[in-house]
Amino acid sequence: MNVHAAPEQASPLPDDRAWLHQDLPECVVARISGVDIPSPEDVPFFLHGQEITAKPALVLRPSECPGLPGRWMIVDQLTKDEAEALGRGTRRVRDTTNCVECDRAGAADALVAYLRNKRTRLLANRSPATTRIGAVLLAFREHLDHGAHNLVAKTVRSYKAHILTIDEWWGDKPLKAITEWRCRDYEIWRSKQKVRGTGGPISATHIGYEISTFRVAVNWFQKDTPLGFTPRFYLPDRDTPPVEWLTRDEAARYLWACRGRVAMKIVDVRGREVGWRWKVARDEDPSLTGPEGDRIYLRPKEVIDERESEIRRVLIALFTASRGGVVADTAYRRSDDRPFPSAVEGTMNRRPHGPKKETRKRRPAVPLALRLTQYLNWWARRDLARYGFLPSHVVHRPDGEPLADDWDLRDAIFQDSGLAKKPTANVLRHTCAMWMKFEGVPAQIAADFLGCSVEVLEKSYGTWEITALFPAIDALSYSRKQKDATARAKREGLIS
Repeated sequence: MNVHAAPEQASPLPDDRAWLHQDLPECVVARISGVDIPSPEDVPFFLHGQEITAKPALVLRPSECPGLPGRWMIVDQLTKDEAEALGRGTRRVRDTTNCVECDRAGAADALVAYLRNKRTRLLANRSPATTRIGAVLLAFREHLDHGAHNLVAKTVRSYKAHILTIDEWWGDKPLKAITEWRCRDYEIWRSKQKVRGTGGPISATHIGYEISTFRVAVNWFQKDTPLGFTPRFYLPDRDTPPVEWLTRDEAARYLWACRGRVAMKIVDVRGREVGWRWKVARDEDPSLTGPEGDRIYLRPKEVIDERESEIRRVLIALFTASRGGVVADTAYRRSDDRPFPSAVEGTMNRRPHGPKKETRKRRPAVPLALRLTQYLNWWARRDLARYGFLPSHVVHRPDGEPLADDWDLRDAIFQDSGLAKKPTANVLRHTCAMWMKFEGVPAQIAADFLGCSVEVLEKSYGTWEITALFPAIDALSYSRKQKDATARAKREGLIS
C-alpha cells in the first residue's frame, strides 16, 4: 500500500466558467475562491484530544488495534455553498490520508492536494452570490499593477485610491448585492465623511468617480469570468462648477507678470479694493523721485528668464485650446508620438500620428493662428542661438530640458499678477472657448476646434448662440402693443 497516496477526490466539474485565473497571483485566486493553500511546512498538525484551533488541519486518529500507529485525518468545516459545490451531503469533512503518524510529509501533501481540488471545484462553481466584491477589487488592483498598459499613470493612481474606499464598504458583500439602491446607500455613507486634509465635505462628483471606478472593476472581472450577471449601478448627479475664465485684460496682466511686472492693489480709506496698478520703482525705493521713481518695477533678469516657459505655455494654450498634457509635450519638429506645429500644413497637430489610442478627450488638428506662428518662429530662433540646437520641447526649462509642472513658479507669477483665479490648463481652455463665444463663432466650429460635441459645449458654457436671443431683447425693450399702434398709425396715414 502506498502510504503517500492522496485520498481519491471527485474530478472537477466540467463548466465553461473554469476561469482564467492562472495568470493571477496566488493571493488573488485565494481570495476569490476562499481557499488559502499553505505550504507543506506550514500545515497545522494536531494530536488526538488536542484542541483544534485552525481548519483545515491534520488530526491524528488513533488506531483501533492496539500496537498499530495512528493515521492522519483531514479535518475541515465547509459552508453550505461549499458543501453543495463539492457534492458533499454534510458540511463536516473527515477524510483519511492513509499516512501513518511518522509520515507527516505525506499527510501534508495529501492536505495540499485536497485544498487544490477544493479550490478548483469552488472556482468552477463561483456565482454572483458566492463571489465577494473584495476579491474582485483585489483582482482588479493586481491588473492595474501588472496588466493595465493602456492606462496612463494618473488614471491608475486614481483607480487605486478609489478601490481603497470602495473595499471599505463593499468588500464583504457578494456581487449579487450590487443594486441601484445599495449604490445610493453608499452615496449617503460616503457623503457623511470628510475630505482628508481639508476636512470639507465630499462632493457628489467625487462619489460618482468612485462608483464609476467600481463599475470599471466589475466589468473587467466579468469580461474574463462570465458569471451571467449584469449589475445595475447608480451614479449620482455630478456637480457642475461655474466655468472660470480670463478676460483679455486679465490674460494680458498675467503675461506682463511673467515678464517681471508686479501688480499692486489700490484700496480706499475703508480698506476696500477699488482697483490695481503696476508697481513702480518708488514703491521699492522711496528715495527715488521724478521719472526714475515712476519707472515700472521689474523682477531680476534671472527670475524673468525662468518665467519664459510660462509665457509659452499660456500662449499655446490660448491660441489652440489645448489641454495641459498637449501643451507640455509639444515638439518643435514633426513627431510620431508627440503633438507638433506644422508650418507646411499651417496646423497644430495635437494628436500624434503614431498608433496611440484615441480617448473621449479628442485632440483634432487646428489651424495655427498667425500670431502663434510668429511666436513659435521667434522662440525657435532664440533657442537655436542660445543652445546651438533646438530643444525637444517648446516649453522647457532654462537649460533646455523638458519642464515638469512647476507649481511654485506659477504661484509666484500668480501672486505678482494679483488675479483672483489661477490660469490653470482648464482655465485657459475655458478662456479660449469663451472668447470664441463672445466673438460669435458658430457652435459647430467652436466644438470642432475644442474637440468636443455641441451638446458638451452648450452644457459647459450655456447657450452658445447669444445673437439668436437678440429678438427677445427687442421685444422687451419695445412692447408688442406699441409696435401694433405704430403700424396702425402708419396705415391710417397719421405718421409717415
